[in-house]
Amino acid sequence: MTERFGFAPQILRRLGEELVPHPDQGIVELVRNAYDADAKTCTINFAEARSGGGTIVVEDDGDGLTRDSIVDGWLVLGRSQKTRDVRTRGDRVPAGDKGLGRLAGLRLGRTAVLQTRPASEPGVEYEVSIDWDEFDRARVVEDVPIEVKKAKTSRGHGTTIELRDLREEFVRSHLNRLARALVLLKDPFEHGKGFRPVLLAPEFEDLERRVAESYFEDIEYRIVAELDSKGSAKARVLNPAGDVRFAAEHANLAARRDGETYSSSEARFEIWVFNLSGANFATRSSTLSEVRDWLRVVGGVHIYQHHLRVPPYGDTGYDWLAMNLRRARSPENRPSTNNSVGRVVLESDDELLVQKTDRTGFIESSAFGELRSFCQDALDWSAAALEMVAEKRRQTEREKAKRDRKGADTDADTVRSTLEESDPAARAAFARYEKALERQLESLKEDVLLYRTLGTVGTTSSAFAHESIKPASRIEQAVKLARKSGQKQFGEAFSAAVGQQLNAIEKAASALGKWARMPLRLLQRDKRRSRRVDVRVAVVDVLELLESFLADAKIEIERSLPEAEVPVFAPPAAIESIVANLLVNALRAVVESGRRPRQIRVSLSVDDRPHFATLAVADSGNGIRGIGRDDIWLPGRTGHSEGTGLGLTIVRDSATDMGGSAALSETSDLGGTEFLVTLPIQEQS
Repeated sequence: MTERFGFAPQILRRLGEELVPHPDQGIVELVRNAYDADAKTCTINFAEARSGGGTIVVEDDGDGLTRDSIVDGWLVLGRSQKTRDVRTRGDRVPAGDKGLGRLAGLRLGRTAVLQTRPASEPGVEYEVSIDWDEFDRARVVEDVPIEVKKAKTSRGHGTTIELRDLREEFVRSHLNRLARALVLLKDPFEHGKGFRPVLLAPEFEDLERRVAESYFEDIEYRIVAELDSKGSAKARVLNPAGDVRFAAEHANLAARRDGETYSSSEARFEIWVFNLSGANFATRSSTLSEVRDWLRVVGGVHIYQHHLRVPPYGDTGYDWLAMNLRRARSPENRPSTNNSVGRVVLESDDELLVQKTDRTGFIESSAFGELRSFCQDALDWSAAALEMVAEKRRQTEREKAKRDRKGADTDADTVRSTLEESDPAARAAFARYEKALERQLESLKEDVLLYRTLGTVGTTSSAFAHESIKPASRIEQAVKLARKSGQKQFGEAFSAAVGQQLNAIEKAASALGKWARMPLRLLQRDKRRSRRVDVRVAVVDVLELLESFLADAKIEIERSLPEAEVPVFAPPAAIESIVANLLVNALRAVVESGRRPRQIRVSLSVDDRPHFATLAVADSGNGIRGIGRDDIWLPGRTGHSEGTGLGLTIVRDSATDMGGSAALSETSDLGGTEFLVTLPIQEQS
């Protein structure tokens, strides 16, 4: 007597819910199937999905499924009738070929209903209803019969999948990831193949809009690079109107590899770079905040193969071209994942670039490494070309300044000679002026050397910070997956046994990631440009950035901020640097003192001088020890055991440059030191 393999119902859960970590990914898989069916539009409609038991409807106008396609394909898990060697009727390369992705989506509800109307059978509709509870009660999967019903219909061809009685609620984080995936799936750059996913989520109208919008007309410049089938490359930098600013042939683009060709698939690399400054958007119809929000969704460089996006390239935290690290090392004229959006388009049918089995990117072959090198070389070349123009402009300005100075010196010499002949006192006055000018120049030279050192420290720390973000994110993801899998496998016993330890690991990884993002945030080019800044907002932003660290140190934060705006004219980075350095300085003082309670007070006020605001940061530490009151402002001098001695120098110089001042009180009512920074308020124009 012969026997057969039988599959327990648990295999459906493992292949569905456990194979895909987030429910939104299951919806994305169903949308991918719509793409494979040559749909022009796919609508995802959420009906009360924010609470458990809701409904999701995924509907497309594709070719639909015949009865044979349902029985021999759709209902057969692990096997698909799709093949990448055969394009669809609409000349698309199918998105998937393993037949497992749809299971993750179908399992989101306790019931899944398929209604499909094949283009080859006008007026016919097939319906399949799956009750997953029946499978959960069955001994093996094969024991549950599935009926394929046939009926007449007046509806056009396409497929509707209704997921009823959802197992879990779709919260904003789920919809946010789904919106991002849909934006990327539709390809925000063009609609050459006519595929357009539409999100209908009445409870999240802002995410609906996000799926539909783009802002390419607001760019500062665009880089276009092409790699042909022979491995030869060329590139251009275009202005917003599409005019060529710079161009490079293969020899220039591949200079660092001595002109060697690239051994990879034919590709086109494009990246749109934005100037995210308030002044740049002052005369535009779109706002800076709108573009920032959009870039948070689509920012980074994505890969499209046969017009379908290949994740995770361009996902948040997945900077596969290391753009942020390169920008940290050389901030000028380089795009980052925060201020640009780009794509690599692959159309070749060669087999040089092969996707991984789980669809999470390409196998890291030499061909993929060559593709990465091609893109990075294009970015390096464009940065060098833009920097050369900037350097020529700076050189022209320096030469003009020298000419102006020489002319002014000649005029001053003429005036001085005339005055010295008639007034001996003028001779002494000019001598004092020249000595004062020489001292000022020497001081400026020292400041330049100091800030070059600070720049080196900052860019070096940001480089390490960028690299530490990736492992921190991976740790957080691994903890979430371990917690989810452990709870499903062992229930509450798992949480009781290792829940506390997992929480500690996740908390530490989150803290590491936040620390790492701080220098990258402060180094943003846009924040170094002066404009009207609300000091209150800067204080709140930095406090939020440091929130987890202050909580870990069990420090009580008392804040006293005015309700009205406190505007100053300054670079946002300068204000944030003042606040961050004072808070970090206070945090160290409180922790090193060992005193209880641990307290820091941050207050901002407009004092008796109506044109000045005062920022005060007081702590409950031990006060200033081992260093003089005046010496504490000097570079390299510090009272903390692990301090660099640079923070308070930055505070003092930044405040002075803004026309303000920095001072300290060696004791505060909290017991430690209180630092006070006064800044001139910008009057309303």
